[in-house]
Amino acid sequence: MNLRSYFTFVQYRSTDFIAPGPGKLQLIYTPADGGEKTTMNVYDFKGRGVAMAMYNTDEVDKTLYKCRFHTNCEL
Repeated sequence: MNLRSYFTFVQYRSTDFIAPGPGKLQLIYTPADGGEKTTMNVYDFKGRGVAMAMYNTDEVDKTLYKCRFHTNCEL
């Protein structure tokens, strides 16, 4: 697979959410090892709205970083 088709194939993943009314949107990370949770306040909705969370992994990011320096990167 060349770099162009890799960028078409690999995308950041996302999750959409529809806020039905007023409320607080938070992002919570819970470590698998039982460590302390991290909570981030994202937005205080005053009414209906939408939100999207995006994510990717180090493995994909490292591959993309390597390929940025090679125009014919084979994956």
